[in-house]
Amino acid sequence: MLFFNPSKIDEICSDDNEFKQQIIKTYNEVTLDSIEKIKNAVINEQIDDIKFHAHKLKSSFDFLGAKSLSYKCMRIESNCINKTLTPNNKTEINDFIILLEDSIYEINSLINQ
Repeated sequence: MLFFNPSKIDEICSDDNEFKQQIIKTYNEVTLDSIEKIKNAVINEQIDDIKFHAHKLKSSFDFLGAKSLSYKCMRIESNCINKTLTPNNKTEINDFIILLEDSIYEINSLINQ
């Protein structure tokens, strides 16, 4: 699945490979941190934390042109409004975490492009 628009990232970086690597490094750090925090929040049913991290990631995805991931974040945020985690919500969040992990591999492949 293609999450990122490589031309959007190239546009942001203006052919500056060092800047591109820094963006990707920052993305990896923020995303890995958020994955762990979302996993812990699900286990502890800390709905506000889930919503916070989904919102934080949504901004990054919008910036990088990852529309499908941004949409998923929006859905996670919406599901947190009622302050309960249903089995369906947990499944959607766990599926989202898998997509986040996949996105890390994809964005790292853009380093050499």
